[in-house]
Amino acid sequence: MDYFHETQKMDQWWIKLVIAAIFLLILGILGNAIYEQFALKEPYADEQMGDFALHAVAGFSIGVMSLIVALLLHMKLEIKVSKGLLQYKYWPYVSTWKTIDKTEIVSWEVKKYSAIMEYGGWGNRFRGLKNRAYTTKENRGLKIEMANGHKNSLVRKYQMN
Repeated sequence: MDYFHETQKMDQWWIKLVIAAIFLLILGILGNAIYEQFALKEPYADEQMGDFALHAVAGFSIGVMSLIVALLLHMKLEIKVSKGLLQYKYWPYVSTWKTIDKTEIVSWEVKKYSAIMEYGGWGNRFRGLKNRAYTTKENRGLKIEMANGHKNSLVRKYQMN
């Protein structure tokens, strides 16, 4: 039985705006290259790229950008707390449930943090070999020190009481 279960996504409006702007910029550059080469019959660069090569570059660029957008928009941190266990996964970084038994935890605290200042941004972050943080959009989280010396920060939106 779960005492607590939460799912949180990276769904800030400004991330979506930045992603859309970059995607539109790349589409605009590729669209201009294709227009110049096919409609105007002028080489896009100093040397004309073959038609197949231009289509391949455009398709590859759009495919990679679409994959990045899909990964960013589907990232999610899930945390479950049940009797004596803390479980988490952070897709796509940690795709299966990782379990921490209460006997492995030396200390824990709920604290306020700055993702940029303390971890260098959002997502799956490392500080040295034994410190790891899974950060999402909020600024409060659970910091865990484990018996093996590892420190994990499962950063999530806490409603502090």
